[in-house]
Amino acid sequence: MAQLPAKIEVEHGPPVLFADYTLDSWMVRFLSAFAECGIIAEASRRSKINPCYHYKWVKTNSEYSMAYREAEAIFVSSMAEGAFVQRGIFGYKKQLSYKGKLTGDETTEYSDVLAQSYMKAHDPRYRDGQQIAVGPAKISIEITQGAGDLKQSLQESNTIEVNLSSDLSALENKVP
Repeated sequence: MAQLPAKIEVEHGPPVLFADYTLDSWMVRFLSAFAECGIIAEASRRSKINPCYHYKWVKTNSEYSMAYREAEAIFVSSMAEGAFVQRGIFGYKKQLSYKGKLTGDETTEYSDVLAQSYMKAHDPRYRDGQQIAVGPAKISIEITQGAGDLKQSLQESNTIEVNLSSDLSALENKVP
């Protein structure tokens, strides 16, 4: 995992993964390795802990099971960020060839799909089918089947009108 600058460690102490869980040092060691590599067999090799213990802990220890889900999320997040940012934004080197032979020159290529996926993941404006409310909305609901007391209270009409409105300026600051 990336090393934090020394000043941060002096002020806040070293980072401690899974401190919110009641786990023994063996469990933390395995989960830390898993958070880095994302593969149980490799985490076992790195931590020198038999994977059978991992499977046993997942089944018998709810704290460990939750911490394992967090370790998965840490790994997936780091992989996704790495792929999106490296290939989609900073690009990657590709050897140039001419008539099937390498020329010795390189070019930097970018993945538009990864850059677009990164934007969709981090900015709701770029998501497919995203609808953004622009003002008060009026919704009509028609009752087509019996709804008990509600239908009895409406005796003459099968329509309910609901007016919804919100202060969008308050919501804009909460959009991730």
